Amino acid sequence: MSPLEQPSLSAPGSRSLPVKVPGTTYAVVQDVPASWDAYLERVEAIGAPLPEGLLVHVAGPTDEGFRMIEVWESQAAWERFRDERLAGALDHSLRLRQTHTTIRDLMVQRLFLA
Repeated sequence: MSPLEQPSLSAPGSRSLPVKVPGTTYAVVQDVPASWDAYLERVEAIGAPLPEGLLVHVAGPTDEGFRMIEVWESQAAWERFRDERLAGALDHSLRLRQTHTTIRDLMVQRLFLA
């Protein structure tokens, strides 16, 4: 059953529709034990333009630091960004280099956009 054929989890009358996602769509959840200021420093160090292949990026502070959730066109797009841009940005951010980030990956099967 394709994502569009599956029963909807949205409330009746909701604008949310399941979006058909390619089989290679990839998500990354990162829990970083660092301050929100460290997150802002990281974003500034990465700079523009937005990474190629990034579909969604959300971030916010948590009790332990901050969490980022990203959805990528593919695992290869994430790995390219990680290797080519993220590593260099972290080299410039001493506060983040000294932390242990937990990274969890997920092969996306279903995505809702409002």
